[in-house]
Amino acid sequence: MKTTFNQIFSNVLELKGKTLTDVATMPQRTLQALRREAAAQVMAKLSTIRTLRIEQEKKALEIQAAKVGMSKKKPSTVELEPTKSAKPKGQAKKFSLAETFGLNVPKSVTITLNNHNPKHPLVPKADPNYVFRSSNVSDLCTFLQLEGETFMYVYGPTGCGKSSLIIEAAARMGIPLYVVTGHSRMETPELIGTYKLNKDGGMDWIPGPVTAAALEDCWVLIDEIDLLDPAAVAGLNGVTEGRSYVVPETGELIVPGPNFRIFATGNTSGAGDKTGLYQGTLQQNLAFMDRAFTAEFAYPDADVEVGILEKVAPTMLQEFRERMVKFANEIREQFINGQIEVTLSTRTLVRWARTASFYKAAWANAKGAPEPMLHAFDRSLGFRAEKESRQALHEVYQRHFGTI
Repeated sequence: MKTTFNQIFSNVLELKGKTLTDVATMPQRTLQALRREAAAQVMAKLSTIRTLRIEQEKKALEIQAAKVGMSKKKPSTVELEPTKSAKPKGQAKKFSLAETFGLNVPKSVTITLNNHNPKHPLVPKADPNYVFRSSNVSDLCTFLQLEGETFMYVYGPTGCGKSSLIIEAAARMGIPLYVVTGHSRMETPELIGTYKLNKDGGMDWIPGPVTAAALEDCWVLIDEIDLLDPAAVAGLNGVTEGRSYVVPETGELIVPGPNFRIFATGNTSGAGDKTGLYQGTLQQNLAFMDRAFTAEFAYPDADVEVGILEKVAPTMLQEFRERMVKFANEIREQFINGQIEVTLSTRTLVRWARTASFYKAAWANAKGAPEPMLHAFDRSLGFRAEKESRQALHEVYQRHFGTI
């Protein structure tokens, strides 16, 4: 099949006045169009071959039936195209939500997963300082336990813990996880699979992260999916329902495993961004979004964020941690109201706390050193703001932390 595609692809290039050398420098969209043209010719050829084979099989059966004196029977269906089915390597395991996620629930509350495979290289490394929130874990576990649900969409403000929940859950439960970050130029073949040049100048088909996860019977996470062209994600409609699908370029039938799950995150609900806060996001295809188990995440409550800072910056005074969270919430409110173009997410808050603790320890005996908290704040968020906004941030900082 690869040889056939390579030959046809070379013919398509020749008709366009191109060579294999030109492939490395041509725009991605042009290359994708040429690949699709070659794939269409391959599929047409496969269809012809299939018809010929069926006719040959029918005649052979008729001859065989005549020889043994049997009446003609309808030939059995023969699968002419290759099929790839998921082959799980993990085991079933029951997890206590209290012990696995550190939640304040009875130990008897459990969830069972069937592809526990902790030695797999794609199982993420757990962050020992990560704090799970019961509401978010509840959404995730509900989704995992619902029969027939394959696709979960999580949206919320930047840095509120959307992706980290999926990554940390996979780490704790030993689930292999493919992670891909969406962008405006991403197309469906990048997720399903595409042809790439090999060292011999030919083309090899490489499974995309969605197909790889389907065959591994594990999870795939598509970050920032609302940045994608709606037509690109609409190409995943069937896949998000867990159905088998055919790869057009190869004719292979992909049969996902029962534990295959697609997770996607975005800053919007999929209906577009009317606030202007998240540039580049697009309104997504309604049919695609209708297939999703959807959850909205928000920033953690103040006491939860203080607890997070206590884990990542244990040497910091509790009073400072509490002030940081109050300061963050005021900045977030200004961001939502359009008064400032940056916001202090939980992710940025953690970076600020870690950086401030580092500076404080490093400059403990240094004379004339900058104030650690403010110095760390500018390098975590302040320098991302325009000068006028940075001045406004410093004024808010002064109200919470004193003289600058």
